[in-house]
Amino acid sequence: EQPTRVHTASPEQPARVHTASPEQPTVETNAPDNAKETQPTVVENTPVLKPINPTAVLTKVSLAVRVPTEIASTVITENPSAGGSNEYPILIALAGFKDTHFVDAIRGPQSIFGMAADKIIPNFLISTLFAILFGFFGLLLYDTLEAHEVYLEHFIGPLNRLAHAGDSLEGRFESIMGRFRLAWLSDVVKIIFALIVFGLIYSFVDPSFHPGNQDAILILLAFTLSIGLVNLFDDLAKLIYVRRLGGRASVRVHTGNLFIAAVLVALSRVAPLTPGILSVGPGGFEGEEKGDPHHLSLLGTAGYAVPAIVAWILLGFIPSNVSGMQLWLATILALIFAIGLQTAFFEMIPIKGLYGRNIFERNRVLWFLLFLLFMFLFVQTQLNPTGEFVGAFNKPNMIGLGLTVLAFCAFSGAVWMYFQRKDRQEATREHEPAD
Repeated sequence: EQPTRVHTASPEQPARVHTASPEQPTVETNAPDNAKETQPTVVENTPVLKPINPTAVLTKVSLAVRVPTEIASTVITENPSAGGSNEYPILIALAGFKDTHFVDAIRGPQSIFGMAADKIIPNFLISTLFAILFGFFGLLLYDTLEAHEVYLEHFIGPLNRLAHAGDSLEGRFESIMGRFRLAWLSDVVKIIFALIVFGLIYSFVDPSFHPGNQDAILILLAFTLSIGLVNLFDDLAKLIYVRRLGGRASVRVHTGNLFIAAVLVALSRVAPLTPGILSVGPGGFEGEEKGDPHHLSLLGTAGYAVPAIVAWILLGFIPSNVSGMQLWLATILALIFAIGLQTAFFEMIPIKGLYGRNIFERNRVLWFLLFLLFMFLFVQTQLNPTGEFVGAFNKPNMIGLGLTVLAFCAFSGAVWMYFQRKDRQEATREHEPAD
């Protein structure tokens, strides 16, 4: 590592190389080696090339590759001009989203296609058993209610008043907005307000949800979007069908549904049921129901089922153990699937006011197949994803479903027995001789 001194000799003498001391600079001269060195040319401040360190180079390259990925998953929040304030709080919240309650409770396609047959067959048998029970007692209830529909009107009246509670206030709001020719804006405001309120109510299905939770706003937003999309597809399909036939219809917010949703959320937390009962929407289709009621019911059912199945398939493309924005998107897809599937399942119950009644009346084989499909998906992806048979009814979810089936069967049987007794008494009075 010492600098060298080079002497250029005369033609008769070979050149010699002398190693100088570290303090001496490199000196070049054309004088003979026995001559006195005069006026040497000194090269000062010569740059010295350092050897390349491969480890340092590879470290810099890896950092350069990694930085864009980190920026995509972790948002840079410091704004020097603003003194370190947060520039995009919603992006920061998305990057830190960690709530896995619904992703863990609602399984994707791998719960069926990635499971062994011995984990699927028990749930299929349970679903078939429940579908048969619902079919038999549904037929019993359907025939009974159909024969005594006029008599039941005064019992249904209070329920209708509850379902339409708040309609007068809603009507006054519409009239005020109509004076300013802003009727369309009143519809938008009502729907957005109802979706936010329903989203807030259903957010409490998550046991970890509370207003102070760092993920609370994003959970509320996920529910608002999910409920809105599911109900939009259901009502939109029927609106297009009716309006093409010349009918006048609209979508209205049912304020009374808020009370029903609150009761179901409380039941889901007390039971406890996972992911909870999510099947009551904020409003519904109203107006002239032109066309075949059977077709309207099929369209409404498809409006719930098709978005649910599509969201369920897309959920399978998101890997497990994700966080941040990917986890939030997976939560939205899981909620769309759960809300759509549960609503389609309960709509298949063959009683008045639900889609199942018209489908059951027209084609009972189709009704049974649809009910079995929704029941199986409900059990396999949300209630009993482990595929247990004997131990399934030790779980709160399956206990809740079993109690629901038993309650429906008991209610149907009680209604049938009540009207059988009532009809016999009326027939006896008609045959009694007059005094």
